[in-house]
Amino acid sequence: MLSNLLHYLADPASPAKLATVWRVWQRAAREDPEAWEHVQELARQLRKCQEVEQFVWPRAGRDWLAEQALAEEDEALLLRFRELLRRWLGTTLLPVDQIVLTVAQDLFDQPADLAIATSWPSC
Repeated sequence: MLSNLLHYLADPASPAKLATVWRVWQRAAREDPEAWEHVQELARQLRKCQEVEQFVWPRAGRDWLAEQALAEEDEALLLRFRELLRRWLGTTLLPVDQIVLTVAQDLFDQPADLAIATSWPSC
């Protein structure tokens, strides 16, 4: 999970990497095949966003999310995802261990997972 997210942060203009991070963030849905298929469908839509900045940092008249015909709950979920992406992208000037600590707090809720993330080697 951390590797996928760091790859996105290194190449934030990649729609494919954006879609992968979306799936990572929604990984709990894998337990429910119907929910996971819905996550996959939203990932396919994100992958079609050729100008990722129109999703992450939209301007007036250039908001990819606003142009999509989404259910209200999907739009709300993608707005939350957008907020997290902005937070994570804001860490890119920090040393990698601090990036990992910040991201881990958002991705993991189990103490063991947090412990593993905090011991993750620096590059």
